[in-house]
Amino acid sequence: MYASPCLKIRDVVRTKSVEYMPFLLSLVCFVNAGIWTAYSLIHKFDYYVFASNATGTFLAAFQLIVYAIYRNKSTPKIDGGGNGGEKPSEIEIQATERV
Repeated sequence: MYASPCLKIRDVVRTKSVEYMPFLLSLVCFVNAGIWTAYSLIHKFDYYVFASNATGTFLAAFQLIVYAIYRNKSTPKIDGGGNGGEKPSEIEIQATERV
């Protein structure tokens, strides 16, 4: 659960844009893993809960650090289409009348 959003870090670094990695998902994963890690430390030190959630806290913190690094970078340009490197816009199709 905590490692799967890390797969998008490669896309973020490659494109230098955080559009592929939602901030709220990373933040909620960090808070959730942090709370469960604290619980495992407070309540009779449950090793299994601690190991998985401490790893999740580390991974989510890494995602937040990557997000902080690339949040102000420009959005990627899409080549082709003849529109000057901008993202493609919606195409409008006009209806034709049959007589």
